[in-house]
Amino acid sequence: MKKANIAFWMLTGDQKGTAKSVAVSCKIMDHTMTEILIDGKEKAEVQEALDRGLEVAETQRSQNALTYVIVTGDAIHAIHKNHDMEAKVKDYFSFRGLIA
Repeated sequence: MKKANIAFWMLTGDQKGTAKSVAVSCKIMDHTMTEILIDGKEKAEVQEALDRGLEVAETQRSQNALTYVIVTGDAIHAIHKNHDMEAKVKDYFSFRGLIA
């Protein structure tokens, strides 16, 4: 799937480390990929992480490098509370994988 540039989503309630271990074991991701972490409890924190993540993802994509995205439960909760962020998040993840 990586070679075909197919986005893959893995959703789990596990801790970040456990989710990463499972993803590596399933060959969804490997240690050569760049991690993008979306975390924060408040809208501003999550927005900053999204903006920073998008910048990293665009740089990596221009170099044909692969990334994976981890969204913490706190960030998901903040996004859910702020409906205006949902469209941006959906667009952000339209071509990226998600872990955790």
